[in-house]
Amino acid sequence: MKRIFIFLCLVLLITGNAWGASVDGTVNQKLTDAGGVHRLRITWTAGDTASGETGNVEFLTREVNGLILGFQTNPDGTEAPTDNYDIVLVDAESGRKICYDSGSGETTAGDGILANRDTSNTEYVPMQTSTGVPCVIPHLGGMTVYAFHAGETNAGVLDIFFISD
Repeated sequence: MKRIFIFLCLVLLITGNAWGASVDGTVNQKLTDAGGVHRLRITWTAGDTASGETGNVEFLTREVNGLILGFQTNPDGTEAPTDNYDIVLVDAESGRKICYDSGSGETTAGDGILANRDTSNTEYVPMQTSTGVPCVIPHLGGMTVYAFHAGETNAGVLDIFFISD
């Protein structure tokens, strides 16, 4: 049992920032902590014509265990996403959308607090109810992240801010 535990720890150490499985495009993830607030920074690049998912990217995040405070999107400085691109977050375990009016696992673009992201500005959005009231939500586990309409091989950053014990 001890050997299995050590092996798993080594695997986790080696994989480091590459926890996310990129379905289309590329992704890099880094977790930082400042004063009890964690930031999961996800750098992504959308797929191209060869991937069959032109301008879209889909990947699984590392675990986000705690209370989600908000999100920040930041377009890449040289290959910015197309204006009004959308990000959709879906709980990896339940399949339910996170921070959207509809609770289904549909991965459609255009609704929720991370719709219509800007091509040139960094935008922060606090976690909120469907009526716009700020809140925090508990979350355990990974999330599937979809970026839609970002443009072929364009890139951006998604920060997820949360607190935990």
